[in-house]
Amino acid sequence: MPFDEYQLIYLREKAMLKHLYIYVVIAVMVMMGGNTLAQSLGVVGNVTLWPENVHRYVEVDEERVTRIVETLTVEEKVAQLIMGEIGFLKPEDLTRYRLGGILNGGGTFPNGNKHSKAKDWMAASEDYHQGSIAGTLTNGGAPVPVIWGTDAVHGHSNLHGATIFPHNIGLGATRNEELLKHIGSITGAQVAATGIFWNFAPTIAVPTNYSWGRTYEGLSSDPQLVGRLGAAYIEGIQGDGWSSGRLAGNKVLATAKHFLGDGGTYLGIDQGDTRADEETMRRVHGHSYIGALEAGAQTVMASYNSWNGEKMHQQHYFLTTVLKERMGFDGFVVGDWNGHGQVAGCTRGSCALAINAGVDMIMVPEDWRALYKNTVQQAHSGEISTERLNDAVRRIIRVKLRAGLFDGQRPRNRKDAGNQQAANKAYYVRIARQAVRESLVLLKNNNNVLPLKANKKILVVGSAAKDLDYQFGGWTLGWQGLGNKNSDFPQAQSLLDGIKQRVRRGGGTVEFSRWGTYKTKPDVAVVAFGEKPYAEFFGDRDNLLVDHGRGAHLGVMGRLSQSGIPIVAVFFTGRPLWVNNEINVADSFVTAWLPGTASGAAADVLFCASPAQCDFKGTLPFAWPNVPQNVLIQGDNVAFPQGYGLTYSDQHTQKPLPTYYNNNALDFSQVLLETVALGSYRIQLRSDAEQAFLKGKQLTIGDGAVAVSVGHAQSGSKNMHQLKFGGKTSAAWLLLADAEKNWAPMERKDGYLVVEAKATALSDEHPLYVALLCAYKKCHASIDISPYVTDKLKQWHQVGIPLSCFEKRGVDLRTVKGAALWTQGEWELDLGHVKVTKKFHNTDGWKIDRLACDE
Repeated sequence: MPFDEYQLIYLREKAMLKHLYIYVVIAVMVMMGGNTLAQSLGVVGNVTLWPENVHRYVEVDEERVTRIVETLTVEEKVAQLIMGEIGFLKPEDLTRYRLGGILNGGGTFPNGNKHSKAKDWMAASEDYHQGSIAGTLTNGGAPVPVIWGTDAVHGHSNLHGATIFPHNIGLGATRNEELLKHIGSITGAQVAATGIFWNFAPTIAVPTNYSWGRTYEGLSSDPQLVGRLGAAYIEGIQGDGWSSGRLAGNKVLATAKHFLGDGGTYLGIDQGDTRADEETMRRVHGHSYIGALEAGAQTVMASYNSWNGEKMHQQHYFLTTVLKERMGFDGFVVGDWNGHGQVAGCTRGSCALAINAGVDMIMVPEDWRALYKNTVQQAHSGEISTERLNDAVRRIIRVKLRAGLFDGQRPRNRKDAGNQQAANKAYYVRIARQAVRESLVLLKNNNNVLPLKANKKILVVGSAAKDLDYQFGGWTLGWQGLGNKNSDFPQAQSLLDGIKQRVRRGGGTVEFSRWGTYKTKPDVAVVAFGEKPYAEFFGDRDNLLVDHGRGAHLGVMGRLSQSGIPIVAVFFTGRPLWVNNEINVADSFVTAWLPGTASGAAADVLFCASPAQCDFKGTLPFAWPNVPQNVLIQGDNVAFPQGYGLTYSDQHTQKPLPTYYNNNALDFSQVLLETVALGSYRIQLRSDAEQAFLKGKQLTIGDGAVAVSVGHAQSGSKNMHQLKFGGKTSAAWLLLADAEKNWAPMERKDGYLVVEAKATALSDEHPLYVALLCAYKKCHASIDISPYVTDKLKQWHQVGIPLSCFEKRGVDLRTVKGAALWTQGEWELDLGHVKVTKKFHNTDGWKIDRLACDE
């Protein structure tokens, strides 16, 4: 039976040694008796679902557009459809090839220097602009100026010293349209000061699965709210006047992205398949584009994702029939980074399918020469029609006219061009601080621990309070936001700095500790923790567990709570995550999202003396998960609904949230214990740098008071084990049994796993974990013991962990196979007994620590 379409099924596999996703494309022949798959599913073709002619018209001289297009040869027209990356082309290339657009990718800076100032950016912009207009066209006419685009997604976050605002997820929590308009306006002014005319923002996706690594780029799960806030941002960045028919000198073009359905992919897989009917695409993922077009967005970026198996870069129906013809969009569609290369039958250097579908400008960072050559051939052969080629070029010329590029606007003439002060004006900082204050969401405030008093003794705990990378997230001086230091952001105020400022003014004291130790017992502890930076692709995950591999916050919180110290937890995150244990231990819990350079403004709310002026205003832009599995957060899976957020006037006592879950269904890769290779008695660790194997001594795990023995370790004993972890990659010391052991009866008798250890050198960032391993893959759990063995350095400790703690984290105690000590950091310690006992008591005069099960 004949077929006329392939269904693309994208399967993801986690790489063993690198944090990558591999997309495997399997072509499955779908026999539909002459119908396409989409037609057979009844999901395409009802264009009446979409509103008519909603794009706000901006005056332009169409006759002038025609005259410019008519002066171009086929080769020069094709060049307008191509966008290269500045790392792969020089200004003189534009004189020869006349490309229509250029961009700087995340992590590309003028002169390769991420500390480049506004003047450096402006100079580079001017050089490329001049290269594009040098000389004359083939017929003697004036060349078409190039347009430069950049990803300034939360302020001009490529520019050293710029005010950086909260990521979109935090802005969604504010629900403040006027604030979004201000932020859009400021971002436009920052970008214009660097000589750039075009910003690839805002993202107006509606994320439906928090495993997606771009969740923080979404404003909310509510399409209506996304539509309102996205439109406000566009009005701010482009200007809502347009009285002259072109951009003002401190405004830039906006990009509504990514069209369409990027937030709805199956399992939250970045660039994956959105499986939905057209009505869902319109109601959930398409609604925000109505507001964006009504606000006058001049460019729309095509999305990486597929729709029911077909890549959006080849979707003629959506890009042309719906967006351009039905909704009346007269700007141009730009492709995403090599997105055309994912279309079946295309390569990065050749893709007539994407152009014919409606992508007007192809983003092809490296292979622009090949794409230019092949597209010229396709235009001459008729594979790309003259009508389609002219339509794409008209759209690009039309937008460039509106940007003023043909009327004297050039990088050096932009308002504040090259002025570094335009990156971080006092007004910008005020707006950023307002955004941080209004984005904070209070999830719990038992016993009215908040607001704090500034005349008290405050202990601030956790690297996340001090290290700005936790507070900025990805797309900050680089694509993934990695490799930055606090010194890279001289304009920023961290949460710790903000607290110090407030408390010192109030007459109190602040003590900072990464591990929760203190010289003087505090009146309250502010414990900060969160996600390390990430962006698209690398930010995808298989579960919603908070990353214990980045800090010792939960163990510290438990110890502080046992000491009677009230705890205020501050969570920096780019998405809602499962933090039920943390919420239960804390007296107050605040979600701070990714606040940016004004992170310290959170202290204004935490230490609010007059709630009428500085109360919590933020509400959840997404429902908060009650489970850690990669599932849709709805019904019983919701801990707090979308729109939830307490204020100081709310008298609400939060009941404990459930903490049991089945870890067997989860990939525990974030704690780096990837695979237990029992046959060779070794534990395999995933490392971004290299493959590391560390084999521990094989010992019998017996029953009774001492199940695992590694020698008696008194001071001066020669039998103790001395362990040293180098910190260059993940490492573990592993004890494996000769056979599976059933420790379930021990758990019912209040059994403990006891570790006797003395730390002699410790990591100031990476925790030390004890892991318990089952006899089958992915059945394991880790407990952070860092706060206990570091309480007093070079002193022996007995750390007792209830077996029930491991069981609650998913370990099957009926099939125990071994235990491990592991870390990413540089640790040195002496190890005594590792034992399982029915009773936990001090027999050797050592310091004893008994963990509570919720830790």
